[in-house]
Amino acid sequence: LELRMQEKEFEQKALEEKRLKRLLAQKKEEQLLHTQKWDNIQEERNVKTKQLKKLFTKIQQSKTEMEDVLEEWQSEKTEMLETIRELSKQLKLKMVVINHFIPHEELSRIENRSEWDSETGDWRIIHSEYAGNIMRKQRGGGYIQNETDDPIEEDPFKN
Repeated sequence: LELRMQEKEFEQKALEEKRLKRLLAQKKEEQLLHTQKWDNIQEERNVKTKQLKKLFTKIQQSKTEMEDVLEEWQSEKTEMLETIRELSKQLKLKMVVINHFIPHEELSRIENRSEWDSETGDWRIIHSEYAGNIMRKQRGGGYIQNETDDPIEEDPFKN
């Protein structure tokens, strides 16, 4: 009986020892974790602080870039508006000249003979080499071209 009691006591002490070892290991681990957490928190704080500084710098750079792009866009917009105003002014002047000095029938004929040249990005008027601005009347009654001064034998507008 005594032997059994001693075995039981021994088992209890072994269990208690295991439990205490576990508890001691747990306490050491907690203490180590606590110390590591502190170290990790410090390291984490340092790393995150560096990351925040980098991100803040990137944000400032992005803001600066955005402001530059906005300024560039504003200046381009202003230039385009000025160009539009100037082109509108020129168009209005040309429309006034056309409406006052070119008969509507002639204007219709010119528009009908006009075609868009996509290669040059301009309008072409068929047979414009015979137009009044290109040819001038010579004193003798014949016509010559301004560019080459080669005489043309017949008047293309006689009909």
